[in-house]
Amino acid sequence: MKRLFMMSVLAAFLVLPGPGCSDGKDGRGRRSGASRLSAAELADANAVAGAFIQALRAKDKYEVLSHVHPDNRKDMEEELDDDIAGDGWPEMPADLKTKVKVTETSEGMTGEIQCDVYFIRGLGMRFDQGRWWITD
Repeated sequence: MKRLFMMSVLAAFLVLPGPGCSDGKDGRGRRSGASRLSAAELADANAVAGAFIQALRAKDKYEVLSHVHPDNRKDMEEELDDDIAGDGWPEMPADLKTKVKVTETSEGMTGEIQCDVYFIRGLGMRFDQGRWWITD
């Protein structure tokens, strides 16, 4: 339920691609799913969480999806597209501070975003393929 609400909230702020975007680019010349962060920043959970939130503020669907794990991206994109006409969500504070609580297990490293905004708090992350990803 939290994920469904988050997706409907995300959808209200994101921009759908324009026509003719079948070449894998986002209409602005960027490859879909290509992050703007450096390799060092992608290995920092807090940097990825911050970039994800900045992309939400900018209503940049492709940048948002670039931080979602490939295993989760198609589902999230479908949910975003389905919910794009949703009711919206409260504005995010300009000074929003986030922190990622990282846990290391035998299966790898996972994280959870901690912040004051209820619809972002608790989003999952995991370290895979040499970088951090949003997973839900």
